[in-house]
Amino acid sequence: MTSPSIHRATGTLWDDAAMLRAFELIADGITDLVGFGIAVINLVRGDELVVVAVAGLERGVTQAGEVQSLEEMIGQRWPIATLEAQLAVADDWGRFKFVPADRAGAFLDYVWIPEISKLDAGDAWDPLDFLAAPVYDRDGAILGAISIDAPLDGRRPNEARRAILEKYAEHTSLAIVTAVERHHFAERARLLGQTGEVIRRLSETLDPDRILSAIHDELVVAFDADSVVMQTFRDGASDFSTVEGTREGQGELIDLIGQLARESWEAQTVHLSTADTLHETPGLAPYAERIRAWLGAAGIDSWMFAPIGAGPECLGAVLIARSTGRPGWTNLERDAARELGQDLGWILQSARAYEREQQLVRELRELEAYKNDLVSAVSHELDGPLSSIIGNVELLSDLSRRRDRTVVDAVQRDAQRMARVVDGLLYLSRVADPDHPREFATVDLHELLRRVVDLAEPAAARSRLTVQLRHTPAPPVRGDVTELERALMSLVSNAVRFTPDGGRVVVGLRAVDGGAEMSVSDTGIGISEEDRPLVFTEFFRSGDPAVQVLPGSGLGLAIVNHIVRRHGGRIDVESALGEGSTFRVWLPAAP
Repeated sequence: MTSPSIHRATGTLWDDAAMLRAFELIADGITDLVGFGIAVINLVRGDELVVVAVAGLERGVTQAGEVQSLEEMIGQRWPIATLEAQLAVADDWGRFKFVPADRAGAFLDYVWIPEISKLDAGDAWDPLDFLAAPVYDRDGAILGAISIDAPLDGRRPNEARRAILEKYAEHTSLAIVTAVERHHFAERARLLGQTGEVIRRLSETLDPDRILSAIHDELVVAFDADSVVMQTFRDGASDFSTVEGTREGQGELIDLIGQLARESWEAQTVHLSTADTLHETPGLAPYAERIRAWLGAAGIDSWMFAPIGAGPECLGAVLIARSTGRPGWTNLERDAARELGQDLGWILQSARAYEREQQLVRELRELEAYKNDLVSAVSHELDGPLSSIIGNVELLSDLSRRRDRTVVDAVQRDAQRMARVVDGLLYLSRVADPDHPREFATVDLHELLRRVVDLAEPAAARSRLTVQLRHTPAPPVRGDVTELERALMSLVSNAVRFTPDGGRVVVGLRAVDGGAEMSVSDTGIGISEEDRPLVFTEFFRSGDPAVQVLPGSGLGLAIVNHIVRRHGGRIDVESALGEGSTFRVWLPAAP
């Protein structure tokens, strides 16, 4: 029984109408069956006991002489330490403990005195007598207390009545424990559900700053908090922090969070503290004075500090606070905060990994753009001098005597080879540039392939090769006809060049997967397994001696790959050394 000067409690348990009704029925049962006029049920909330149900007489008076009804007691609080002090001087009656009026001590500061008259007898009940049965949970921790007062016969219980009280206390304690456990399971499900929903939504956000900004209001609601402070670290330094609902001194608090976060993550500890218990909390004692000063300035009475991390890495911490006069924290809230810190840590780690990937993509794009610009610039610088060299070599060839032709022809061949390389570089820089303009139109691939095969026939005839065109109906595609013709011509030319005399090249076309697939197969020298993943790489030349004897720059297939991809298609190769190759190009059908 408590004084009206104590603040009323709040919290989900105290707002649970079904739970409170169950406690009212238990209190009514006590007054009906054990012969006492008043019964009060108190439950632990933080370091206090909260009155959750009363039954019996209509009113009483406080120690200060103020009249108060039993209903006004609901939600009032008194320190657990006061109960413990009473139990220390109590007579042991089994589950119930009895403190006569002359040993009341500090209890008188919180006592509610029933308006009853004291009998003139040796065993008379004194209005200041105290009789309570502490209730313990299944782990032996104190859960609450059942207090009874005002025996109907005006006398202290004798042995026979104590036996009845003991039996009833046993059943009543079990009912209270069961009701609280049921509520705790429901409360845990609610907290985990709320924080889980927050985490689920945040998992769709891959921006670390947005994650921390978005979660603040959610945490205030989920944990019934007055203020939330969050801070994260990157590479051991403070990265981003948000402080909401706090007052002066928050900068000093943020510094303190950094010191505590790593210690807490390593120990997997969630700190529950008030200004009065800081020096008793492991890990907080060295910082007690600084925290107490901040708590006073911010008007905060209790706080919950949970580290944020993933694996061995501490990524920050979240501090959830309640102002003076609010209830303390429950073990359920502590467990939910621990899981929140772990889940939030994995989300932040994923977000930062995505952030790093995006940065790498940006750097690679910048590098690709730089490479294209460099290739284009160098190629343009070489193009002019090479054209001049080739022109002058041709003139020199006309003027030279027959015995000088060998040297002139060698210079001419090398100059022309360099010109082809420069032409390839210039073309590669264009098709590799996503901003380079394209002239797209609807392209009939049947007609395009016929033209490519016709162009390849002379070279094939010189090597006594058979070139066949096999095509079935296929849809037209949308593309740049010049680029597509160059890509297909490059594939067919390669097939002719790398196929020994008397071999065969087959060019095919068919409809596949909502698009058109063109294929170029040959019976040539083939590509080794280790070379196949590299054939579309710029400047790649196989180490196969059969390839090395033939001229080439290693740019042809790279150009083909860029052309196909900028048309929204794909290119694949199947090959085995000595057994020929098949290149397949798929392009989406025109809308």
